[in-house]
Amino acid sequence: MTTPAANARRSARRLKTELTRCPQRVEAAQRLRYQVFSEEYDSDLGARTPGLDADEFDTVCDHLIVTDLDSGQLVATTRILHQADIGAVNRFYSASEFDLTPLQNLHGTIAELGRTCVHADYRNGATISLLWSAVASYLMERDVDYM
Repeated sequence: MTTPAANARRSARRLKTELTRCPQRVEAAQRLRYQVFSEEYDSDLGARTPGLDADEFDTVCDHLIVTDLDSGQLVATTRILHQADIGAVNRFYSASEFDLTPLQNLHGTIAELGRTCVHADYRNGATISLLWSAVASYLMERDVDYM
């Protein structure tokens, strides 16, 4: 059971969003993804490096991260692959799982959202709302029609 003081500390968290491709920040996101997907949910995403959920798409994606300003801890992440950035990988990640051929007929810009996760201690409305608000801003700023 949590105390009112503990609830007050949690609700008073200062969180910041950031869009990054910085290798150190991306690695922190990969560590969080591994922690959530592999350790917490026991998913095998094919990690080649112990403790990192990394793949070829990470280098071409924009990584949206949420950081707790008081602790410096990265607490949430998602990656976005904009159609204009596909170059080196030549496809969306989802194309390995689904037939995306119908998307070729869409008029407009597409972006793919993936590997979204939130640290267990931060799974609340505030963190998730902040993350989705930043995704919405990204989509508007990059003129994305379809996600």
